[in-house]
Amino acid sequence: MSVTAFPNAVLDEPARLHGKKFDVVLLESDRVGNEKSCLVTGTGCWRQGRFSIYRGAKLPELAIPDEALGGLIPVPRSLRSLLEGADYMIKLRVSSGATFDSAADQSGKFSHGTALAL
Repeated sequence: MSVTAFPNAVLDEPARLHGKKFDVVLLESDRVGNEKSCLVTGTGCWRQGRFSIYRGAKLPELAIPDEALGGLIPVPRSLRSLLEGADYMIKLRVSSGATFDSAADQSGKFSHGTALAL
């Protein structure tokens, strides 16, 4: 099965993603190329022309860069139970120096890091 990135029609109106469930795969590579990843779940939030993932009242929203929106992948209904019920998923690279481990443990400190489009 091939996975197609999100159609341009939705990218023209990203506000349509507001309220949809998301899985975000965050990837980080260290200086020697070892890679870590974590899964962040939440709800799409379109506010003041910016898209982010709302993760709960006690956690900061995860801003999704505009250039990353082209990498949104709709989750087929048949796979949603495997992916936390997500309607969509996206992969983002976390810049070096970001507090990646804080994102993994959902402590709320990830707001100091920067998510980048793949």
